[in-house]
Amino acid sequence: MDRTMMTTMLFAFASSFVLAIAIVPLARWICARFGLVDKPDGRRKIHKRPTPLAGGLAIFVSLIGAWLVLSQLDTGWEQYASIDIQLLLGLLGSLVILVSVGVADDYGLLRGRHKLLGQIFAVGLLVLSGLVVRRLHIFGLEIELGFFSYPFTAFWLLGAINSLNLLDGMDGLLGTIALVAASAVGAIALAAGDLLTAFLAASVAGAILGFLVYNLPPASVFLGDAGSMSLGLIVGVLALRSATTSNSGLVLLPALALLALPILDTSTAIVRRKLTGRSVYTTDRGHLHHVLLRHGFSPGRVLQLVALMSTICSLGAAAGILARVELVAAVTAVLVVVILVTTRLYGHAEYQLLRNRLVAAGRSFFHGPQSERADQLEVHLQGSADWRQLWRQMTEHALRLNLQSVRLDVNAPALHEGYHARWDRPHVETECQDYWYTLIPLTAGGQNVGRLEIRGLRDEVPVCDRILQVARLVEEFEKAASLMSTARHDTFAGSLGVMRSPALLSAAD
Repeated sequence: MDRTMMTTMLFAFASSFVLAIAIVPLARWICARFGLVDKPDGRRKIHKRPTPLAGGLAIFVSLIGAWLVLSQLDTGWEQYASIDIQLLLGLLGSLVILVSVGVADDYGLLRGRHKLLGQIFAVGLLVLSGLVVRRLHIFGLEIELGFFSYPFTAFWLLGAINSLNLLDGMDGLLGTIALVAASAVGAIALAAGDLLTAFLAASVAGAILGFLVYNLPPASVFLGDAGSMSLGLIVGVLALRSATTSNSGLVLLPALALLALPILDTSTAIVRRKLTGRSVYTTDRGHLHHVLLRHGFSPGRVLQLVALMSTICSLGAAAGILARVELVAAVTAVLVVVILVTTRLYGHAEYQLLRNRLVAAGRSFFHGPQSERADQLEVHLQGSADWRQLWRQMTEHALRLNLQSVRLDVNAPALHEGYHARWDRPHVETECQDYWYTLIPLTAGGQNVGRLEIRGLRDEVPVCDRILQVARLVEEFEKAASLMSTARHDTFAGSLGVMRSPALLSAAD
């Protein structure tokens, strides 16, 4: 690494940083003028006032501006750009597509499938420009991907886009993660002599840092989908470039370590939603930043903690790539995850869900149906209200009501509450089992806060009478939930725990 190269990297960083500092206020004003703002909804979006979604546009323009400035100066830009001009043009085209799709989505003009289609087009263009992983390296084992090279590369980039997009839920969070990743990749590329990757990482880091000046808590501008998807693509590309060998082979574990936190957040979201019976597209407040805030950390402390964890993972990735010790990258990332789960800072509820599901499956496989006792599961996903007390009242007389199974799923982002519980009656072999089933949405304060699923065995009591008894129970539950929507959370947390359900008791009798 010579002095000229280092000077060029610093100039790339400084130029994009200065441009971002200057462009963000202008982009913020333009977005506010044309209504491209994120409005509070009192449920998931709890910021105080409409905030311009200008970050993506500002970062994109800052990058283009910095590259144009460098091309007019004697900085050696042409030398770096000529290394892989096809890839650079492909990246620019992909960013244009994602920024356009993101702006349209921020305006509310697109459905989820339309946004995904735009992402596929952007990734496809980048893959066609030559960014393809043809083989994987895992602990010295080389795996030829062959035909699967293109699908794997596309899957990696789509995963990076959407996992980072999911993390864009708190002031400064995604920018901090992307800044750490870009800085780490820049350092790795400099040490490895990868000029183009180092240049890209330096310019991206400068633009992100300039944006963060306005995005740190309390933010005056948000990234928007245009920004979060663009940063996701850029970080995904940088991770691939930094961990790719000269023969287009990807050293997989260090690349995964660079994206450890986004991968963890996305994985836990999928586990949480699938194992509670929700759609994977269901919104909630169970992401990493939501949970850390509920633990009492201030927004600033959350950013510091996330930056520390990202840095640790990035250092492990750097060691894995430069020292060619993949185990260091894997151990570092796993250690961060284990600490989060075991200290219950994040991921413990999802771990419980997964463990209980595996235990139940194993018990059923090795021992068959159990008839001694009911099978129950309770997981408090988020919040502090005593849902367990109310849940036990629901299930206390389930056998008398001849219920086969009860499922309660509370997902109330505005109340910062999430709870999942299920009850299955002891297994009883009968010649013919005829069931009735009902699914009841649960509301409080005019908002949907969850659902109750009940399946019962038909008996001499008419089904309509059974459902009426259940309706009384639901009415009692919604009264309790309504208290939560109208009172302060801490006050309700105590009142819910002592509430009784006379409707259920009378129904059981």
